[in-house]
Amino acid sequence: MLFKKNFIQKTINGVQMGNGSISFQNVKLNVHSFYLDGVLIDTGAKSLESEFIAFFKKFKPQQVVITHYHEDHTGCADYFQNIKFRF
Repeated sequence: MLFKKNFIQKTINGVQMGNGSISFQNVKLNVHSFYLDGVLIDTGAKSLESEFIAFFKKFKPQQVVITHYHEDHTGCADYFQNIKFRF
């Protein structure tokens, strides 16, 4: 496989964090998503979709916040649209 993927979930000060990474040769992209009190912050990169969706399903967020429009922050947002998530 060309790309190496990794995903770690951990809790820091009560905040659930999903940290995905994808590497190709000497280039590594780190992507984060955070969950606290029913709110998911950022949805992660599309290239790590299966890893981030598993993270989302553990918490079932009531709201999703996107910090800014870059693919590594919005890549999996369509998942919530596809399940008819109500904002």
